[in-house]
Amino acid sequence: MACVLLKSFASNNMNQPSTPSTQYDSLAPVSASLLPTSTTPPVPSPPEPVRSSEPVRRTVARTSALAVLLVSSLSAALMGFAPSEPSQRSVAAPEIKISESGNPTRWHAPSVDITLDASLEKLGPGAKDTVRFAFATWIETDARTPSLAFESDTTKQGQAKRDGVNRILAAPITLAGHEGDLAVTISHVDSSGAIVEADVIINTRHKFDVDADSSCGGYDLRSIVTHEAGHFFGLGEDREDEHAAMFFKTSKCEINKRMLAPSDVAAIDFLYDQAIDDEEVATAGCSMAATRGGEGYWGWLALVGLGMVALRRR
Repeated sequence: MACVLLKSFASNNMNQPSTPSTQYDSLAPVSASLLPTSTTPPVPSPPEPVRSSEPVRRTVARTSALAVLLVSSLSAALMGFAPSEPSQRSVAAPEIKISESGNPTRWHAPSVDITLDASLEKLGPGAKDTVRFAFATWIETDARTPSLAFESDTTKQGQAKRDGVNRILAAPITLAGHEGDLAVTISHVDSSGAIVEADVIINTRHKFDVDADSSCGGYDLRSIVTHEAGHFFGLGEDREDEHAAMFFKTSKCEINKRMLAPSDVAAIDFLYDQAIDDEEVATAGCSMAATRGGEGYWGWLALVGLGMVALRRR
């Protein structure tokens, strides 16, 4: 079994004040030199647990998630851990990306429209439903994420570009250095940390399994999209918890990323609950400022972040 490593870097561009930040998160294969010399049968993944909506169980799950958050933070402090990029910090295991203004990167809008591109049909029957299920995994948590509305485009294939459309599509990835990635999420972020648009590209150069009941021959689409949905909402990679949806490694036939681990839940809960509390205070301040003259706005700031995640092959 080949191992993989996460590589990420970021650069700032201050010459285009009217352009929002663009962030990339992707899954990419490791170099051929790390491929195994023999084939190892895939290890069966545990069955997907039945989710419960009972308040008591949610309270227990949330308490466990927060415990993971505190333990991870304490462990990082004791070990002298420091993030490798100044634009990111670690909360629980998945990274929380921070804008230049010091605010976490996330959606500020209460609702987000997502277009399911016609190209998803290339992946097989039921691909669009699989995408919906993957995003619903995050919506089912107690985190105050925006509500989602899906629109199915059956006419033509769109593009992942800054056009005001949040699009999930299947196409060859042409981003230099990422042509072999499994998928990539491209987010446009303003200086306040608000995501204003995000697109997800599923790389058609790879084979994906849409039907969970079929024999395994490729990468599990639902697992991949669940991981990318975490990026869509603003989360970074998880380098610690191998059972997490945001863990930075994956394999063919692996379905673990369909389910959220306590570290995933802790991170998304922290990201959106914390950010909304801050926004409520900021909104009150803006209201008082408007009474005094109506001045103030967040300008656009150009920031470019590029992250690459490698996968492991069986």
